[in-house]
Formats: sequence, C-alpha cells, structure tokens
Amino acid sequence: MANNTTVKDKSGYVFIASGIIFGVAAFISAELAFYAIGVMFIILGLVNLHNNKHINE
Repeated sequence: MANNTTVKDKSGYVFIASGIIFGVAAFISAELAFYAIGVMFIILGLVNLHNNKHINE
C-alpha cells in the first residue's frame, strides 16, 4: 500500500490528466461546457501540485 504523501503527490497529475480528457471530449462533442470543466481541472491540478511542493519542503 502506498503511503499518503505519494498519493497526494500524484493527485495533481490525475487532475491535470482528467482536464485534458475533458478537453478532448469537448473537442469531439463540440460542447463549450466541457472546455470550462477541463480548464478547471487543470487549474486544480496545478494548484494541488504547487501546494504539495510547499508542504513537502
């Protein structure tokens, strides 16, 4: 079982990946709302990575 810091470090990358997937879905379906959700997930991932970097220092 992975320790808690490893999971927290990787969660930002999962948010970014899901944002990219929403972007692809928006492109395929031509739905504007999916772009907004994708951008939101990418921003959440970047904030998560930034916060984890400062916590681990």
